[in-house]
Amino acid sequence: MHPAANGNAFKSGLVNVGDKLLAVSAVVFNKTTEYGEVNVRSGEETIKFMTKGERFDTVMAAIQTNPSQRLVTLDLQKCI
Repeated sequence: MHPAANGNAFKSGLVNVGDKLLAVSAVVFNKTTEYGEVNVRSGEETIKFMTKGERFDTVMAAIQTNPSQRLVTLDLQKCI
């Protein structure tokens, strides 16, 4: 995946056209407890989601699992 020339990542100056996104941070829950008819998720864990071969909407969904107050980590391959 390549950054959009008018996107926020490119505008930050930290990501350039030609850089490749290798992985992003994502939040998953590793435990579910049932209380009557309600399932409650817990055991929040931040993982590294590898992006190679994944569709754009899947990568965006992984990014969106991060709570708004938490920074998203992007692993990039810088292209010179």
